[in-house]
Amino acid sequence: MVYKKQFWEAQHSIRMKILVYGLGYVGAVTSAMLAKEGHTVLGVDNNRAKVDLINNGESPVNEPYLRSVIKEQVLSGRLTASNNTKTTDDLDAVFICVGTPSNDDGGMDDSQVRNVIAEITDLRQQINSNLAVFNRSTCLPSTHMWAVTNLKKRFLGQVEYFVHPEFLREGSALSDFKSPPLILYGSEEEVNTDLAEISKLLYPGVTSPVHVVGIKEAAVAKYASNAFHAVKVTFANEIGSISKSVGADARSILEILCCDTTLNISEAYLKPGMPYGGSCLPKDVSALVGLATGLGTTAQMLGTLNESNDNQISSICERLLAEKPESIGFLGISFKQGTDDLRGSPFVRIARCLIDKGVKVSIYDKDVDLERFTGANLTFLNSLIPELNEITFSRASEVIDNCEIVLLAHRNALHDLKLTPPKPNVKIFDLVGLSNDELSGFGDVEGLYW
Repeated sequence: MVYKKQFWEAQHSIRMKILVYGLGYVGAVTSAMLAKEGHTVLGVDNNRAKVDLINNGESPVNEPYLRSVIKEQVLSGRLTASNNTKTTDDLDAVFICVGTPSNDDGGMDDSQVRNVIAEITDLRQQINSNLAVFNRSTCLPSTHMWAVTNLKKRFLGQVEYFVHPEFLREGSALSDFKSPPLILYGSEEEVNTDLAEISKLLYPGVTSPVHVVGIKEAAVAKYASNAFHAVKVTFANEIGSISKSVGADARSILEILCCDTTLNISEAYLKPGMPYGGSCLPKDVSALVGLATGLGTTAQMLGTLNESNDNQISSICERLLAEKPESIGFLGISFKQGTDDLRGSPFVRIARCLIDKGVKVSIYDKDVDLERFTGANLTFLNSLIPELNEITFSRASEVIDNCEIVLLAHRNALHDLKLTPPKPNVKIFDLVGLSNDELSGFGDVEGLYW
């Protein structure tokens, strides 16, 4: 990496000269607060009115307390604004804070970002040292990868590009800047310990945890955060509509939901992995949607949950069949580890699909004893996969040694894989989401979403 902590400290005495492109909500706040941290900041925008406002100590946007910070920093000489970068001399860092609005078709318009990247490459002759470019504009991964390629080509390796999403809320942007939930960087070097040190130099007054991931991961993480906000708002309002229709107070209902910090408001279930199954979630979602429909209430998002879940199962089947396997082994078949409940198990549905397509399926699940099945489990077994008894084995090795693809469905089955390592030509399809360390030593491993 070009930027080492010692380089920044030695060359710039911790305080940096920073160019910020864009003086809207994100850019105005970023410029003012970086100046407040002690850096020398030049804000650039092609809107003359915004530039004049900042140079006059005014704020171009209506954000609590921002005007006083801008005025203070302009008077100190640390913050100035301009329509162009012609007078820019040597820089330490560039922040991109321009807009990425929607096109007419709903796609992202990244033209402002591309224009800025072009301007940065034109600054090459004015910059004598290495340059760091931090992109705070919300962009798709393809835009970021295009930017990296173009900057590297022009700067001949003397530039580092970082995806650096902002988590600023309008109305509380200054406090969010000082105390963000996290500081996120996307780097070509996914494990980049120097960034944590550089972050301390950029934001000496901010103590939030620093996360460094790949460029694509950081880009999608920002979209995932905003999408999750939208999901929560829509979920709460759909529950509100149903509650109102039955005469219940949705405020109390959602308050109860939020009290459960073990499952509801927690990390539980928020991990990429297998679709849901079991005896509760599918039927209760259906019942709630049915209630909404009967009441004439809109519950569009809730109404798509089971359909989306089914599509995930179909997608897994398609990925497996695309390998054109003759035999596939399942390490785990119940809907989750530690139970023998097959009702609604996505693994059973996948096995049914594969069998119907002529694939030889073999199964091992240490928690499933077919001789003990009664009631709903037995009814489900007979209706969907009556041949389960014939394709279930008592030892994991009997499955692992006789298939082309091993589906790792339960985490506890990793122990069996280590006891009986698959042959070199056998692919392991990880449906659990194990870490790279846990799967080290195995040959061909493919993840569900990783």
